[in-house]
Amino acid sequence: MILKLFHTDQPAYFLEKIQPTLERDEAANGLMLGVCQQLVDDQKTGRPSEYLAAPKMVGVEDVQGLTAAALMTPPYSLILYCEPVQKIASLKELYNYLGSFPIPGVIGKNHVVETFAGLWHDQHGESLKINRKGRIYQLTQVTPTPFNPGYMRLASELDFDLIVEWAREFDREALGGEEGSLVSERTMHRIQQKEIFLWEDGLVTAMAVRTRSTRHGAAIGYVYTPSALRGRGYASSLVSTLSQYLLNDGTSFCSLMTDLDNPVSNHIYQKIGYKPVCDIEEIYFQSEFMN
Repeated sequence: MILKLFHTDQPAYFLEKIQPTLERDEAANGLMLGVCQQLVDDQKTGRPSEYLAAPKMVGVEDVQGLTAAALMTPPYSLILYCEPVQKIASLKELYNYLGSFPIPGVIGKNHVVETFAGLWHDQHGESLKINRKGRIYQLTQVTPTPFNPGYMRLASELDFDLIVEWAREFDREALGGEEGSLVSERTMHRIQQKEIFLWEDGLVTAMAVRTRSTRHGAAIGYVYTPSALRGRGYASSLVSTLSQYLLNDGTSFCSLMTDLDNPVSNHIYQKIGYKPVCDIEEIYFQSEFMN
């Protein structure tokens, strides 16, 4: 088996290389596809990227095509893709190129992430920390469910302070604070891009965000209800309504990621019509090598 590694600093070129293979399972690979598409769009429009440093984009091919790919937009974790049959050899090729770079962690399908993290640990000797275990879901048809009173609306700049507060709480609860100082900047951009949706029932009760798009799909994230209003179905009503809105707008499918440690959200989304696609994992590297 002959493997060939390529790397580039051009998002459009990288997207062209990975798209045919990753779109065979578009929802499962939506993070890499969506981030790369965003980088392409930012470059076309001249808008400064929300990422703090230039991305690293690496792929591995054999005679039949792409077998592995990695995309990192510092300061975030390396996003990994790898064909299962070629897992070890292809991941070693990626590691041989990336092993000298400061990488905070890796995210992707659990078996791929664990294999790469093992290679990293063997070389650098640092401890590994599982930051999250999640499950990706896909929806192509909304299952009718009873709605809470209220309605969905787009967020406006008048909602900015509330959304920043909620986004920081979501960041703390679900992401361990990794968004940090980017929360305010991202919130204003997302409001201006009409990506934040709210459920209103006399007062604003829940939030959801269209986080990224791929060629055929749209991802929903940052689903949040303040603790005092949880358990009343507001988030379910919002996600259901938003999913139908996106499908009506021409999206072939919607996707979202849940925390496997949260059985409530996993149950709720399946009632709406979301079906499991794959399990993912994010592992942080902790060592002096990163300092």
